[in-house]
Amino acid sequence: MSLIHFIDIETTHLNPLRGDIIEICILTSIDGGITLSDDFCIKIKPQNLQTADPNALKINGYSDEKWTNAYTWQQAESMIALKLKYGTIVAHNAMFEHRWLNHHLSTGISWRWQCTKMLAIEHLPHLRSHSMKTLRRVFGISAHNAHTAKKDAYDCWYLYKKLNRASIFDRLWVRMLAKLRL
Repeated sequence: MSLIHFIDIETTHLNPLRGDIIEICILTSIDGGITLSDDFCIKIKPQNLQTADPNALKINGYSDEKWTNAYTWQQAESMIALKLKYGTIVAHNAMFEHRWLNHHLSTGISWRWQCTKMLAIEHLPHLRSHSMKTLRRVFGISAHNAHTAKKDAYDCWYLYKKLNRASIFDRLWVRMLAKLRL
């Protein structure tokens, strides 16, 4: 089977040149995504709060108090690079995570990526939106704690299992369910 990492990051800005990664969750599966074998979720102290987007901080719930025991970027970077050294990375909006990790990690790691948003577009083309918010509604997933790296990474794993491993019958059922909910 294959090694897969389901990831989500939270940031202080939409632009990696102006912001910092402040939270990351990496869920690792050694059996191709069927089960999880590791759960690595950490908060990271922002280095440049002066350039942070206030809306980004509000969305991901940043506060100095919640990030009191957070790792520094220097501490977190080596752990993240080690976790992601081998395997495939799956994220909901993989281009976002790819841009941020590519910009902020100093290691020359090359990754294989898969995107659950693209899987949703492929299997549920009739939806007007393939955002995590829409897919949570379609699949009946709670939005409680949304925009935390842990919640979003777990929901990414759930979507991957539903969309990537779906049999023809399951895909028809998923499409019918999506039409009924939207």
